[in-house]
Amino acid sequence: QVRPCLICGVHTAHTHMGIDACRACAVFYRRCRTGTRPLKCKRGGGNCLLNDMTTLCRKCRFERIESTIQHAHGFARRPKMELIDDDFPMPDEPEEQFEERVPFFEEFEDIKDVKPSTSFIDHNRFFEMESASGASLLERIKRGYSIFCMARKLGESAMIPEQGSFSKETSFTRDTMNFIPATCTNTQQYGKVYLEALLDLAHCAFDDYRTMTNKEKKIFIRNCFTLVGQVTGAYRAMHHFPYDETVFISYTTTLNYKTAASFFDDSPSEKFKDDVIRTLRDNHIRKGNRLKKESFRRVNPTEDELMALIGLAFWNIELDVCCENLTRLATKNREIIMQELHQYYYSEGQTNYASRIGEIFCLLINIQKSASMLAEDIQLYRLLDVFHDCTFK
Repeated sequence: QVRPCLICGVHTAHTHMGIDACRACAVFYRRCRTGTRPLKCKRGGGNCLLNDMTTLCRKCRFERIESTIQHAHGFARRPKMELIDDDFPMPDEPEEQFEERVPFFEEFEDIKDVKPSTSFIDHNRFFEMESASGASLLERIKRGYSIFCMARKLGESAMIPEQGSFSKETSFTRDTMNFIPATCTNTQQYGKVYLEALLDLAHCAFDDYRTMTNKEKKIFIRNCFTLVGQVTGAYRAMHHFPYDETVFISYTTTLNYKTAASFFDDSPSEKFKDDVIRTLRDNHIRKGNRLKKESFRRVNPTEDELMALIGLAFWNIELDVCCENLTRLATKNREIIMQELHQYYYSEGQTNYASRIGEIFCLLINIQKSASMLAEDIQLYRLLDVFHDCTFK
């Protein structure tokens, strides 16, 4: 039987969270419960829905849902952190064709009030461990990642180009970090910093890496070079630039649709400049954002899930060069990562987390697609002679 949603008034043929609520409101409520950004009333009175049930005020919509649930189920108001997905599981019913869809950017309308998440991991957080040998693999990856961030920050800060090699209007500061626009030259320079930081991360996090031969280490790093960079870059872009198209090219350099026009200004070749700029905008900014940033926004991984993503990106079993020992080590470490991920969900009180693991792997697959697309573009740039000393070999 079709009934009006008690929250927004649209028609729905299903119940969600134990009340007559449409699927859009149920999804909105779940995202707000697990999110970290503060909610702010648009009108300041906390009664926006009383005047207009279709209002885009997120705070009033969330409060209306909580109040309705509490009234229906008769339990006292609980802190948001105590609510878990098992309280109100989402049924797998098909979407009603008449149900109102929530606009994609409705969630991000009040972006000026967004504050950085306190759980964000970068060069400012260094994870000490009492015993490196007794720490879990995810903990070692977390510590290695903080070293990785610190090495990139220090290395790139020491190589900042002279003022004038980039437009003053396009350099800016956000969240105490100074960013400059990426160019063809600084991308290659900072790529060397990234490589050294990647070696530090692998050495710190993985005992098996230290047992490899030099030849195996080269294969291992070449195999994970782009994928790890795509995972960590998408993670940082979601923190610093969650609601625009800006992406990271290195730790301190950014790229968006506007600055892409000057990316190849310091390239040795001017023959195909318009073509490569078009490719950069279409693939790296437009398609890359859809594959990575939107996927990150949808999954919103926790710190431990992020460390699992980084570990799986390192131990990618799709090797370009056949190596039996690396395949064996990759299988072994992926199994350890999955075991520790299971233990993490159990410790958090989550018993039905199969779908969550599926989301994590879908996110990794989307990032792998973006990494493959980037590798193809780099080959194109080589053919067009826009990289005079390419470090992405």
